[in-house]
Amino acid sequence: MLNSWPLAKDLQVLVEIVHSGSFSAAAATLGQTPAFVTKRIQILENTLATTLLNRSARGVALTESGQRCYEHALEILTQYQRLVDDVTQIKTRPEGMIRIGCSFGFGRSHIAPAITELMRNYPELQVHFELFDRQIDLVQDNIDLDIRINDEIP
Repeated sequence: MLNSWPLAKDLQVLVEIVHSGSFSAAAATLGQTPAFVTKRIQILENTLATTLLNRSARGVALTESGQRCYEHALEILTQYQRLVDDVTQIKTRPEGMIRIGCSFGFGRSHIAPAITELMRNYPELQVHFELFDRQIDLVQDNIDLDIRINDEIP
């Protein structure tokens, strides 16, 4: 039984060592020192209670455990990146309900096509679009945005 779970950054270090072929190249790619990379691999090996890499003057090679760890690390890091991307998109994607009012002619010819495109691009956004032939009260008519074309400013 493990005392703790491997950290994502340690798995990332292992993957980078495999991709680059050495501790020093991995350190350069990660913007870290070779000592940092060595320490993270030691921690990962201690956490998993196994040797992951055979080190020699000619470079590094994965052990059988290292190969399995590497394959799982690739999957885990891919899923982790998907998680981060998905969660951060929530903050940037418009969602919820917006109520838009507009005059008939301008609304039909210009605003309705724009709203169709808006809804296509942001499916989480719900748009209630209402055409009026009168001046409206935003609060009383429960409208968030009223678009009007007029010669006079009220």
